[in-house]
Amino acid sequence: MKKLIFFQDQHLLGKAPLSRTLSWLVALMMALLTLALLFVLSIHQRATSLHDQLADRLTVQIVEADPSNRDRQKEAALHLLQSLSSVKSVHALSQQELEKLVEPWLGDHAASEITLPALIDFTILPHGDKQAIAAEIHHAAPSASLDDHGSSGATLLSFLSLLSSLLWSVILSLIFATIAIIALAVRSAVNGCHDKIILLSLLGAEQNRIAGLFCYKTGFDVFKGSVIGCAISVLIAVLSRRLLASLPTPIFHSDSINFLPLLFIAFLPIITVIIGVMTAHIIVLRMVEKR
Repeated sequence: MKKLIFFQDQHLLGKAPLSRTLSWLVALMMALLTLALLFVLSIHQRATSLHDQLADRLTVQIVEADPSNRDRQKEAALHLLQSLSSVKSVHALSQQELEKLVEPWLGDHAASEITLPALIDFTILPHGDKQAIAAEIHHAAPSASLDDHGSSGATLLSFLSLLSSLLWSVILSLIFATIAIIALAVRSAVNGCHDKIILLSLLGAEQNRIAGLFCYKTGFDVFKGSVIGCAISVLIAVLSRRLLASLPTPIFHSDSINFLPLLFIAFLPIITVIIGVMTAHIIVLRMVEKR
């Protein structure tokens, strides 16, 4: 018998040897998988950015009822921080900046009703000793308290790390579920083409060629479903990004765009087709050999 050619002999197995819902099931799984992947990469990017912003950043807060004494201690602490070699940058918040910070909670006239503390933001070098800096600040400004942003943000970073781990477990589960769906669809297709497989074997068709026909149809259905699923997930991600960008809280979005996940998603349908074709080839060969 002449060797089967995939593109010319697809009619030998019928129009729909695989489950008609395979493409839509793969599309659903790929949409969930891609959304989970985009979410976990976004969380990782945000956690890395927060760690870089908060790890070496501290704030000096001077709470003093007497404005003159408060300003004196603020100047002393400011000059001290500017003279330290372990301090990378220093920024003393002005009265207008303080009023703007408390305005959402206390209203427009908060500064005239209460005494606002003096705040100094500064960033230290990686080798800086926070305890030694805190001791020198307390010596220069007795009313000062030091707020370590790295310690205060540790809980949030731990939560983001836990959430990322849970999402990776979901991604692995979706991958195994997708492989299981393809395997069940191929088994169903082989069982449905039992008579045709026997006839092709009697006519001299090689087992690899028969498996190749199933692999071609499986790859086509998987590719179609994965492309649809990825397109849906990217559309949802773009709409969600625009929605989150409109929120006033900047922690949910970033001005920088990381194109690496988009490049990976572009190759995701090809990776899915390779996994689907390999799964179909192994299953078909084993089931054809038993017949």
